[in-house]
Formats: sequence, structure tokens, C-alpha cells
Amino acid sequence: MGNTVIYERKGKVGIIKLNRPSVLNAVNDELINDFIQALREAKDDAEARVLLLKGEGRAFCAGADLKEGVIDRSLEDYREHAINIQEIGRLMLKMDRPIIAAIHGYAVGAGLEFTINCDIRIAAEGTQFFSPETSVGATVTTGATKLIPSVIGLGRAFEFFFTGKRLDANEAKEWGLVNRVVSLEELDKVAMETAESIAENYPLALALNRGSVYYGLGASLEDVFDEEIKAACISFASGERKTGMRRDK
Repeated sequence: MGNTVIYERKGKVGIIKLNRPSVLNAVNDELINDFIQALREAKDDAEARVLLLKGEGRAFCAGADLKEGVIDRSLEDYREHAINIQEIGRLMLKMDRPIIAAIHGYAVGAGLEFTINCDIRIAAEGTQFFSPETSVGATVTTGATKLIPSVIGLGRAFEFFFTGKRLDANEAKEWGLVNRVVSLEELDKVAMETAESIAENYPLALALNRGSVYYGLGASLEDVFDEEIKAACISFASGERKTGMRRDK
């Protein structure tokens, strides 16, 4: 287990905690590697039906650690670094169970991208969301260039990326970037209650429906129909559907 990202489980909920609180969970190479390790550990934990992502300390994640951002890397080294951070997005989006983000303080740059790779986002009042990449000569990663426009619309996504516009939690909810806004004191409780309520549902059904939704983002309507039939047949063949219809979990 890494030091900068910690995985643990409470009941049926797997919890992934970003753990560099002294620097607002800023992203460095160690955190990237530990995050990948934690996601793999979560994926292998068959008892975790839902995952909850959160940040320790005063913020969810303040984005890239600027001290490491100026490391003198070769182009090839930088490419490997970029591929590594993309692996976080791949693992999150291909996860076979729902992921909830509990967000507070700041969700900036890579931190914002981590939240958009979650399925449900719950934010504390006062949380700031922004994408500063164009102001520091950087680019958006982890699939956010596809996911954010799909969530908030193309025009708003361009405004968000091009201007570095800051959204507070309530405006982020208005834009559709977060599902709910709660007080900071309630954040952990509400996020855990949401995760636990989802965890009471059938794990295969959760995985199949999550997979179909993400598949549909890049597929034609006919392909979506085919994917839905495939998922329905898998659910039927597993026996989970028959048991569920009898209300006998």
C-alpha cells in the first residue's frame, strides 16, 4: 500500500483516500503511482460493491504539484509520465463498480479530472472547481476532454477550459458538474450513505449498467441497442435478474 493514496474498506464500500494533506493532495509522481496501485487493489477487492474517492485534509486535490511540474524531463520521460496519469482514468472508467467522489476545498486540474472519472459527485459548500491548464501551458488529461463536454455541454466546456473559469459548488451543480451540494460537516456522511445505498443493489447489475452507459458515450444508437441486449442476456444468464425480480437479495 502506498503512502500518498490509501485504500481501505468499510462494509461493502471501498474507500480511496488521496493522502498528501500538507500540499492539498497535489499530484506528483508518487501519488500517481500510489493511486494506480490503490485502484488495482480496489478492483481486486470482491467485497467492495461501490468505491468512494475523497481527499484528506483541507482539499480534495489542488492539481499538479508545481514543484514537480518544472522537473527537467526528456520528451520520452514526459510521455511516460502522461501515459501513467492516463492509466488512472482508464482504471476508473473501466472499473466494474460505481465510484462516488466526495469533494471539498478544491478540485483543480488533475483533481477535477479525477472527479469527472467518478459516476456521482457530491461537493461540500464552498468547493472551488477549475481547470487552469491553458494558463500554465498544459493540457487536459484522463479523458476529461470527452467527459466534461458530455456532462456540461460543449460551449460551457470550452469556456471552462479556455478561460480557467472558477465554479463554486453551487454553480458547479447548476452546470451539472456535481450531483449534490452539502455542508462540509455532512459531506462524509452523505457520501457514505449514498455509497451504502448503492451497495445494497446487485453487483453484476451495477457493473453491467455502468459499462453500458460509458459504452454508449462513444457508440451509435444501434450499437447501444446491441450492448443493452448483451448486458440483459448476461444478467439473465447469471440468475441475478430472476432473484432480483423475486425481491430476494
